[in-house]
Amino acid sequence: MASLTPMDIENVEFKKTPFKGYSCEEVDLFLDKVIVEYERLFKENGRMADQISAKDEVISHYKDLEETIKSSIVRSEKTAEETLKNANTTAEQILQGAEKRAQDIIKDAQLQADNMLKEGNAELADIRYQVSVAKAEYIKVKKLLKNMLDAQLEVLESSNKTFENEIEANLEQVREEA
Repeated sequence: MASLTPMDIENVEFKKTPFKGYSCEEVDLFLDKVIVEYERLFKENGRMADQISAKDEVISHYKDLEETIKSSIVRSEKTAEETLKNANTTAEQILQGAEKRAQDIIKDAQLQADNMLKEGNAELADIRYQVSVAKAEYIKVKKLLKNMLDAQLEVLESSNKTFENEIEANLEQVREEA
């Protein structure tokens, strides 16, 4: 059934019956009141429909805004997760780089220490060799000096015996002359 408009009410016509009919004036007066009230309600209904339509537009705008905010939040969360992931990845790379550099530094220091130890050992071996050469030279010089001293001692002892023999011979000659 189609909606009834104030115009429909105004244009309605009733059949007039000769018997038991209603007063046309009363029906017309009543219908005029119904028309006025119905027209007021019809206009109010139209105004409310406009308000509902405007509010529906506002609600639609806020729903769109809500969707935009939700998608922005989701994007922000994804961006935050990606940023955190990238930061963790970068931190891990920095840490690995630092560990690699530390290992390289330790390895270089170990090589330097090994080289210094080898050089020190080589110098120590050279010093030991020089000490052994000096000891051998000392022993050689000591033997040479001992041999020279022994030879000098023999010369002295031999000279001493010769001198004692000469003194005794001289003493005997002096005794004989005396």
